Amino acid sequence: MVEFDAINEYNKVSPEEKYNLFINNKAAAEKRSDAMMRWIIRSIEFGKYDEALNILETKNIFESEGSIDIQNAYLNCYTLKALSFMSKSQHNEALAQLQVAVDYPIGLYGRTRYTQLYYLNGLAYKNSGNSAKAKEFFEKAAAVNTSEERGDNREYEFYKGLALVELNKSNEANIIFQKLTGADEGSSTLPQQFGGRGSAESRRVTELYISGLGYKGLGNKAKAKELFDEALKINPSHLWTRIHLESL
Repeated sequence: MVEFDAINEYNKVSPEEKYNLFINNKAAAEKRSDAMMRWIIRSIEFGKYDEALNILETKNIFESEGSIDIQNAYLNCYTLKALSFMSKSQHNEALAQLQVAVDYPIGLYGRTRYTQLYYLNGLAYKNSGNSAKAKEFFEKAAAVNTSEERGDNREYEFYKGLALVELNKSNEANIIFQKLTGADEGSSTLPQQFGGRGSAESRRVTELYISGLGYKGLGNKAKAKELFDEALKINPSHLWTRIHLESL
């Protein structure tokens, strides 16, 4: 199953096709922990958050030392469920999902994710009319140190910028957004000598995604859409690129 899923990923098939591979071969997937983890990831990519959580909570999933795949899966599920409730103005329901995410015992790695969780809490409270609680969470988001993050984790600087905007610190926020675009760093094309096609493409998707977040923060939706579209051409299943593109 893992090998077939890797082939699907290489061939850039849709999130639905990747998900259906596991649905149509459940018995085979359940024989291997790594296959179950991929099933969880594909379920989340296809919007089956409760299914992913059910697997996480009922199956024994093992991951290598230092991996945070399970942590990311849990947090993605609850964060995305919260966003779904927020899109329907169901703020109390969204806050309940976010509370589960905040309470999750994030380990040594990935703690800058609190920036996103705090910001979204602030936004839910703001939209429900509780400005005091909103300000409290925006301040917590803005206080998280995200400056040392690399790779995909740089995305959490975006939420720090959004929190700063809510705190009427747009100048500070724009410095963050401008940095994310990479516009001051010249060409961001990465060398391909490390690893093959997959790793080079993965790095390129990260560049496009992070840069798109920067332009989104600056209000340049057209440029953000262009970059997100390009990223999804390389990896149609890149979860958060798709989420941000849909929000434009």
